[in-house]
Amino acid sequence: MRKLPVFRSVGEVFAGVTRHYFQLLFVAWPAVVLLLAGTAAFYWVLYQAGLYGLTGMEQTAGAPEDVLERYREAFAAYSIVAILAVVLAMVLAQAIAAVRWHRFVLLGEGASVPFRREDVQYVWTTLKILFFWFLFLIVLSAVVGVIAAIVIFAGAVLFGDNAPSLAVLGPAGIVLLPLVVVLHVFMLGIVMRLMLALPDAALGGGKGVLGTFAATSGNTWRISGFALLIYLPVFILFAVVEGVTALALTSAADLIGSIAAMASAFISLALYLYFMMTQVTMLSVAYREIVGLPGDAPPAVVVEPAPAA
Repeated sequence: MRKLPVFRSVGEVFAGVTRHYFQLLFVAWPAVVLLLAGTAAFYWVLYQAGLYGLTGMEQTAGAPEDVLERYREAFAAYSIVAILAVVLAMVLAQAIAAVRWHRFVLLGEGASVPFRREDVQYVWTTLKILFFWFLFLIVLSAVVGVIAAIVIFAGAVLFGDNAPSLAVLGPAGIVLLPLVVVLHVFMLGIVMRLMLALPDAALGGGKGVLGTFAATSGNTWRISGFALLIYLPVFILFAVVEGVTALALTSAADLIGSIAAMASAFISLALYLYFMMTQVTMLSVAYREIVGLPGDAPPAVVVEPAPAA
């Protein structure tokens, strides 16, 4: 059974993504173009919706309520359809980017055609992961419900009318808090093991969700810790940069208006791309270390490992 080297892999992910950020952008240029276009389109939809709303309000001023209601319905339909189209385009762009980044990290593959068969396979695998995760939550909820019912029944049998009230049982939650934290960490490990089917799909592998999940047995806690050590610093970085950017653009917003908002949006997009790169690289490294690459080809380690302590 192969085990994930957690700390070495964390260093490899951050070192690789930071050094190869712009190279990763170039590798996934179709997705980057689509994401940029989607971001601009989203703000254009909001801008058009605002103009549409103001014009409609002027034209319908003093109109009967039934006319206003029809206008509001048409306005809502316009906004929902336009924004949904942009969201779908952004989802496709993320799948395109992820496939190319997985293949870059695992195979050393450079820029390729705008669309690949693996892009569709990647989206389909994502839907299957969501399905299996939903099933896991149902089973987990059923187990927790049965345990809770047994505890309540046992309390009623043992204490009868003198069973502790909810106010008395409240402090028990403090005692159970560590168990809740452990359960959430365990659930993170499960979802990360399911997500290792994504690099398999990007490589065109045939293991599938259940196959990769079985291949990662014995690594739930390692993968969970691996993910936490990557997600937490990235979230902190995202929050700090977003906060500083918001403060810097607040004073400029009065001078350049929508340009400041657009600049903030593209800064957020650059950060989000970094987050995506770390997540994809994290999954790729974990897949390589635990499952292994398909065939007998030696791994093409593009991201540099952290120096040995």
